[in-house]
Amino acid sequence: MVVEATYIMPIRHDRTEDLDDLTNYLSQLSGYVEELIVVDGSPSEVFTVHAGRWGSFVAHIPRQPISCRYGVIGLKTSMILPTT
Repeated sequence: MVVEATYIMPIRHDRTEDLDDLTNYLSQLSGYVEELIVVDGSPSEVFTVHAGRWGSFVAHIPRQPISCRYGVIGLKTSMILPTT
């Protein structure tokens, strides 16, 4: 059963090791929600690896340089994108 919902996950990693658990989690989660967004603030070389691993089942977007006094910038970025 797919829930009409948007799940937003802000992340930032400095390395590409140990992605199997997160990849499995995101893959499984993508089957339960209508829209899954990963807002990725990782360095470009790590972002590219993430895009290759997750791009087929999540909306994988870079964190935008948004002025943010309060809150998590990754969440601010993701508020621009959701459709549900």
